[in-house]
Amino acid sequence: MSREPIVLDVGGTLFKTSRTTLLSAVGSCFDNISSGAWRPESDGTYFLDADPTYFGRVLNHLRCEASLHAGLQPWEVTEVDRLRTSLGLDSAGATPTPTWDHPTCGAGLRVSAMQISTHGDRTSMGFARTSRPFDQFCVRLTARGGGSDVALGFGAIYPFGLGRIAIQYCMFATCIDVLRINRRKTTPLGISHDVTIPDKDIFPPDVDLLVTWHRQSHTLTITCEAAAVNFSKAFPHGYGYALYPVVGLLPGSSSFAGCIYEHSMVWPHQKSLDIQARLVPMLASLP
Repeated sequence: MSREPIVLDVGGTLFKTSRTTLLSAVGSCFDNISSGAWRPESDGTYFLDADPTYFGRVLNHLRCEASLHAGLQPWEVTEVDRLRTSLGLDSAGATPTPTWDHPTCGAGLRVSAMQISTHGDRTSMGFARTSRPFDQFCVRLTARGGGSDVALGFGAIYPFGLGRIAIQYCMFATCIDVLRINRRKTTPLGISHDVTIPDKDIFPPDVDLLVTWHRQSHTLTITCEAAAVNFSKAFPHGYGYALYPVVGLLPGSSSFAGCIYEHSMVWPHQKSLDIQARLVPMLASLP
């Protein structure tokens, strides 16, 4: 009975799922199906007068607790939140958004509850961790003045570390404020040659990056539907400590020192570089 398929007619678009999936959100409007208060139409479907554009995200969240907001623009997040509220999902599995743990953030980082940033002539990467452990978080990077090195991942607090975190599982890449990069460089003598700038080395700016730690496979993934980002890296098994979201920032990019802007051959001055990381609300973290 619990695996019996249910077909929802959402604004004229049909979605098929299981009764178990719908009833996993205790306190939502889908409880009315189980109680009999929401009766099917003559064709057996359950009609829902709503915009179907983001309803697939709702079902995916109920199936596997995937983020509702990953990869969306701010105005799209507003639409998803409106749909979430109308379905009664605000109280069905909502988890708090991580916040930065100010006392443990690296020197030189400007810190607020949701955002860290740094700029200028730093020579080492500054790291920040959240105040609570999570297996998944969503972060938006903003780069100004050029490219900066960024680390995204998770770290553990060791028992005798006085609250300090050991960076265990991270991916390092560059966030750059220019979306299109000229991959050919012309020397002063007029000789043109390719510049190696692999896409996998870029964290795109101004999109929501979903960073997830998969416990069973011991794999770190960073994804973003809007920017076609799909990074994955497996790590050796550790000691089983709780993992805290970690972000590292370093203005300026050694890995992109040779890349060329489309209309300039001059890399921005180090003091003008700025990199920010803002934690983005999401509905739930993975178990």
